Amino acid sequence: ACGIEAAAGRLAVRSLSQQLERLRRSLRLPSNFAEAGLRREEFEAKRPALVEAALADPCGRTNPVPVTRDLVERILQAVAP
Repeated sequence: ACGIEAAAGRLAVRSLSQQLERLRRSLRLPSNFAEAGLRREEFEAKRPALVEAALADPCGRTNPVPVTRDLVERILQAVAP
């Protein structure tokens, strides 16, 4: 659907991920909260509210992967400063 061709599902996911990373870099967007200027203390103070906001977002109901507290926590950990 994105115009990224691959022989297998895993390769397609990897190709999509690589294309998204290239797009992020070309737009000069930060890859994590630290690059965006957020300090760890501020992040940790706001983390509970970020989790609750993500869980309350109605878009999560139509997400192909169930949006759980654990998933949101893992995503936040990946981008933590």
